Parts: sequence; C-alpha cells; structure tokens
Amino acid sequence: MEREKALRNITLYKWYVVFREPLMWGPILISCLTELGHMKLGEIYFMEAIVLFGYIFLEPPSGALADLIGRKKMVVIGAGCEVVSIAWFACIQTPFDVWSANIVWMIGASFSSGANTSLIYDTLAELDREHTYERLESTVISFFLLVTAVFSLLSGLLAEIHLRLPIVLSIPGVVVCFCITLCFTETGKVEKKTEKRKITLSELFQILKTTLQAINNLMKVSLLFVANNKEIKWIVGFSTLIAVASKVWFFTYNPYFEVVHLDVQYYGLVFFLLNVVAWFFCKNAYWIKEKFGEARVVVLLLLAIVLPIMVMGTFVSLLSVSLVLMQNVVRGMARPFFNAFLHKHITSEKRATVDSIGSAVNGLCQFLALGMFGVMLSVWQLSFCLQILGLSVLVLGVYGICRYYMVFR
Repeated sequence: MEREKALRNITLYKWYVVFREPLMWGPILISCLTELGHMKLGEIYFMEAIVLFGYIFLEPPSGALADLIGRKKMVVIGAGCEVVSIAWFACIQTPFDVWSANIVWMIGASFSSGANTSLIYDTLAELDREHTYERLESTVISFFLLVTAVFSLLSGLLAEIHLRLPIVLSIPGVVVCFCITLCFTETGKVEKKTEKRKITLSELFQILKTTLQAINNLMKVSLLFVANNKEIKWIVGFSTLIAVASKVWFFTYNPYFEVVHLDVQYYGLVFFLLNVVAWFFCKNAYWIKEKFGEARVVVLLLLAIVLPIMVMGTFVSLLSVSLVLMQNVVRGMARPFFNAFLHKHITSEKRATVDSIGSAVNGLCQFLALGMFGVMLSVWQLSFCLQILGLSVLVLGVYGICRYYMVFR
C-alpha cells in the first residue's frame, strides 16, 4: 500500500468510528423500544439474547471471509446494513419492526467486527507503526465519546418534542459512515490475495466451494490457536466478562431512571456526563496503563463495574444514578486496552478471524446473560437483579485476576 493511502486510512478511521453508531439514540434507546416499539423490558432482554445468538454464528465465518476476500469489502457491507437498520429503527411501530431492524444491525455488526480493527492494525504495520495502535484507538474512541456527549445533550431536549426525533436525526451520520468505508484502501497483504481477474461462469461454483473450504480451514486453525494459547484465552475471557456486565447494566439505565423518577429531559444530561467521563479515560487510557501497569488496570476495570452495580441495587435513589459514571470509566478504557492486548498476541493472517472468534464468545455470553437477566426481571425487582449481577461479576472477576497472575507472570 502506498504511504499516502495508508495515512488516509488512519484519518478516515477516526471519522468512521465517530459516525458508525447513532449519535443521539443512547439516552432514549430503551424508552424508544418500549414506547414506540411497544415492547416490555423482559421482551427486550429476550430479543437481545436471540439476536446475539445469531451474531455468534455469523461472527467467526465473517472474520475468516474478511481475511480471505479483504477487510474493506466486509466493512462496506457491514456499514450498509447499519444504514438500513437505523432507518428501520426510525420507523418502528411494532415489535416486528424492532426485531427486524435489530437483526439487520446484527448482520452488519458481525460483518464489520474484526475486519475494521484488523484493517487499521495492518495499515499501521505497513507503516511500521503497529506499536501506536493502542494510542490510536484511545484517540479515536475518545473523540467519538466527546462528540457523543455533545449530541446526548440534544437528545433529551429533542425527545421532549418527540421521542422519534433523535433517531431520525441520527440517520445522516450513519450514511456518512457508509460513504467513508467506500474510501478505505485494502492493505497490501490482503490486496495481493484478492486481486481482480476475469472468471467464467463455470468457475464460479468452484470458487465458491473453495472459498467455503478455505473459511472452514482458517476457522479450525484459528480456533485451535485460541484454544492452545493461554494468553489469548485469558484476554478473551476477561474482556468478555467486562463487556457482558456492561451490556446488561446499560439496558437497566432507562428503567432505573424511571424507578427513581428522573425526568426524561435530564436523560441527555446524564449521558452527556457519562460520555465526558468515558472520553477522559479513553483519551488517557495509554497513559494510565503506563503509569499504573497492566495488572492494576485489570483490577480497576473490575471494581469500576462491580461496586456501582451493587450500590445501585442496594440504595435505589436519584443520587445512585450518578454511579453510572463509573461504568464509563470502563467504557473509556476497555476497548483500547483489550484490543491492543489481543492484537499484540496474534499474527496478521489470522487477525480478523481470531478477533471475530473473541467477539463470538462475547456474543454467546451476552446471549446467556441477557436471557437470564430477562427471566430474573420477570420474577424479582430490578434492584435485587442488580445485586445478583454485581455479586456474580465479582466472583468471576476475582477468579479472572487470579488467573491473570498465573498466565502473565
């Protein structure tokens, strides 16, 4: 790849991350699904679990396909699906609409996952700058969080006018993201394997068969690599624990706000503050890791999840709403920290596949956790469910930290 195009990839990636997700939907996500899509909270957890179950099956083969045909192609397809998804969400009227839009999102997310970060990591490798990946991720994600914080303030105000308005006004950003993906340049190693050539119709079936066999073989090799690599297994396992706990907790935000009677116009303010916190810790993630060390960061991420969840479940009040800021310490630091940790231990030819396997494991655990939490909510109050969630994550997290010292020391 030419140096100019490689540098352009890095610049475009910053804007790709910023516009990939709807900028104003976060503060009123669950409220939209319940009021516009006419779904109950337990049904939302069940739907998320089922959609994630489908994500599990698409994730590894899509990652292997990205390694074979090119990361850019998969990122473009994924971004296209996400445009369709948000447009459908903007028009939701029934649970069928919510389910359909969510499934389209799942397809797009699975196609992009692994391919996008692998494209950028290999771009940096071609510039001999792969050691700067963690800093790049911190800079890019922190910028995204800062932009999201600003738009979150608008979300609450717009929702007061009409609940559907923040979703509709988020569509242009996702369309911009799709246009950005068209401007990416494939990395040299993958580009050589995917050079265009004329083929006859008689060759098409054989090419498809060969591609499927290659995907299957690459997945087997990558699964064996993960299974036999203690470092990769720990990274995938602990990052999954943190991600799953964060996901389950996030879906309780709106219901918790309603329980403590927080006015909807303040939802945007809360999300502004939590995005500012996430921005600060993401921007300084590399410095924090260098200052405190890898082990202390792992402990910090666990405590920042466990303690506020348990306190919010035990002391249900308006004051406890402020504890969601702690989750965004994790939100800010986790992605650059774990992504750099993972990519440091895998090679280019298996990069997207292994990354996708990790995402599939994450999806499987989210499927199980969201399903169980949805069942729990149908039996017990939200506060008690939060206490159980916090205690479960504490036990698993302490075990994970003990394993860390055995694997990396």
